[in-house]
Amino acid sequence: MPYVGNIPAEKYAAFNVQYFTTSATDTYTLDRAVANELDIRLVINNVIQEPGSGKAYTAAGTTLTLSAATAGTDTMYAVYIGKAVQTVNPGAGSVGTTALATNAVTQVKMADDSVGTAEIADNAVTLAKMASGTDGNIISYDASGNPVAVATGSTGQVLTSAGAGAPPTFATASGTTINNNADNRVITGSGTANTLEGEQKLTFDGTQLSNTAEIAGFNTILDNDNGDAQGLQIKIKANDDANNKAFDITTWDTGSTYTSKFHIRRSGDVIFSHRMMGETSIESDIFQARNTTNGNRNYRGLSDAGGQTFYVTEDGAGYFAGGTSSDATLKNVVEDTPHGLDKIKNVQPKTYYWKKRGVDTDGNEIETDDNLDERKHYGVLAQDLQSVLPEITYGTEGKMSVDYNGLLMVAINSIKELKTKIETLETKVTTLESA
Repeated sequence: MPYVGNIPAEKYAAFNVQYFTTSATDTYTLDRAVANELDIRLVINNVIQEPGSGKAYTAAGTTLTLSAATAGTDTMYAVYIGKAVQTVNPGAGSVGTTALATNAVTQVKMADDSVGTAEIADNAVTLAKMASGTDGNIISYDASGNPVAVATGSTGQVLTSAGAGAPPTFATASGTTINNNADNRVITGSGTANTLEGEQKLTFDGTQLSNTAEIAGFNTILDNDNGDAQGLQIKIKANDDANNKAFDITTWDTGSTYTSKFHIRRSGDVIFSHRMMGETSIESDIFQARNTTNGNRNYRGLSDAGGQTFYVTEDGAGYFAGGTSSDATLKNVVEDTPHGLDKIKNVQPKTYYWKKRGVDTDGNEIETDDNLDERKHYGVLAQDLQSVLPEITYGTEGKMSVDYNGLLMVAINSIKELKTKIETLETKVTTLESA
């Protein structure tokens, strides 16, 4: 008899049978999933049971449900009449991947060398699937690109590269000697391979860096001397007298020497210099901030030749040798000042004391109602002048200031106007007297 497709395997077919261990229950689990109870024939105590709802049993998937519970002494088995088991080979090309159970194909069923890299998914090979090796070995590659095992090293050895063409090896690390090592000493290079130096006079305790080494009486804390015009030294000198330098910054100068450009004396003096003529000399300093033990000039400026250009005393008085800068080349002139008597007549001078400034509990500067001193002063209030001449008042409330020089210019115009009025009146009086 002809067939379409593969010839059915008519011989050596058998049905699968599952035997149950019974107990006092009405629910059992099938070895194979079924569509419904008609896919199996259930036999209890050698009696075939009637399938169907309201009958002896029902089945769906792998669940078998009886209409009544069995006893532990019952015998029960199921015949899978919907699933015949072939005892002959299937026809060629008749088995697809869906017909294969998961994990059904084992290694012994695969042809040698049948699996290549194309058949292996990325990241599919895990450590558990790799061949076992020697504990501690490392996988590397030889000159041909083939994997090789790097033998385990000894305790304390480090992995060392052998260069291209050879796998790395474990080797003993070279030791380093620290000479003069002690607690908190800073370690520096010695110039000798594998040898370091513990600096006896340079220490760091985790909070403070200390340098007790002296060079020409100073503890140098920074020195980038490279023999050219970029050299810089920052130095500290301990146990110094009041007139000599306790903190000094020097730079490279002509003649291959360092000269001081800024220093602070133990007395509290702060000095900026173009050059120094001696450690205690101040004749060539550009700027000084001094305390009263060396005079009452707290701040002063000097020319290169040593001439005094300005100073401010501890009492607040100031002196400027060159006056106030007013060169025409420094100004963009808008017009002649137009204001005079029309403005000055609305300006009300005040007599006042300067308020003393204090510090609150948080260290912030605050104003007080106490007088700074008992000296009376004359001037104007910036807030009052702002409504009359806003051009010469500056700042915001609490920080306002006045250009008194600008106010003087308005006063000069007022004087000129008064002079013109007086001259006019004098002319009228003379005319009346001669009539």
